[in-house]
Amino acid sequence: MFLFGNQVNSDISLRPKPKNTNKTMKNLLTVLALAASVSFVACGPSQADIDKENKRVQDSTDSSNKVASDAEAAKMQHEADSMKAIQDAAAKVMADSLHADSVKRKLIKK
Repeated sequence: MFLFGNQVNSDISLRPKPKNTNKTMKNLLTVLALAASVSFVACGPSQADIDKENKRVQDSTDSSNKVASDAEAAKMQHEADSMKAIQDAAAKVMADSLHADSVKRKLIKK
């Protein structure tokens, strides 16, 4: 310490030393982080919500499978109807052809 200068020893101060706020802040942040992690875990979906979502997904899958199977059944029915129509048309053409041939040969009358 100088007697005749502006410098004052830094150890001697009129203000009280502040408490260790850095350690207090670290403890506070640790407690807040712990509380936040616990609240995130606690805010997860309940078993009822999980079961509800699983049922919704299963219902959706069942519905889409039913639609697909109905579409496949309709397609098969359409193909069967088309084949029957083709066979009926072929049989009619054959019958008409035989009738026309028989008329041409004069085996039967018109």
